[in-house]
Amino acid sequence: MASWHGAVRALEWRRTLPWPDGSSLNWFVRADVQTFTVLGDATWPLRHLYDSLCGVLELGDTVGAHPHLYREGPDGWRNDYSDPEFSWRCAEIALAAHTEVFGAPCPTWRWGDRAGQRSLRPRLAAAGVLVDNTAEPGRPALPPRDGGAGLPPSWVGHATEPFVVDGLVDWPVSTLALADATSPAWSARAALPGGSFDVI
Repeated sequence: MASWHGAVRALEWRRTLPWPDGSSLNWFVRADVQTFTVLGDATWPLRHLYDSLCGVLELGDTVGAHPHLYREGPDGWRNDYSDPEFSWRCAEIALAAHTEVFGAPCPTWRWGDRAGQRSLRPRLAAAGVLVDNTAEPGRPALPPRDGGAGLPPSWVGHATEPFVVDGLVDWPVSTLALADATSPAWSARAALPGGSFDVI
């Protein structure tokens, strides 16, 4: 968990894309109970990637939080979707780490594994989060692959257009695979997200 070399390479790749039309990327960095416990410092992922993240911020990208809901038990780390207060503890760690490293509230959010604790949206908005990018329309709720507790919410039937709810902009991510991450044609700009990549 302490290598994270792929993220640095991806951030370097981003700086090679001119994108003169103003298109930008959202970068979501892990910080939660698991990263805090295993790495010993809630800010470690952001500090480890700090120079590279500052470079993409200068290009107009955003850096947001991506907390997962892993809880440690006798048999190791397991997802816990059943406890909103544990989810909020993960969120608090991510929010505090972002503020400590960047000196400002975290603007964008994407729950890990589509956890999407909808009851926590007002708290996130009060903490300064502007956009929640968790939703993946068409994705059903599935049992945690690791045998954890509860179910992530189903996004089947979720709106595909951005809308404001509980003080946040709910900005869905397309469920289509992003096959081509090259620069769009000159003067062309996507009005909606075209996809996402994960597990760098």
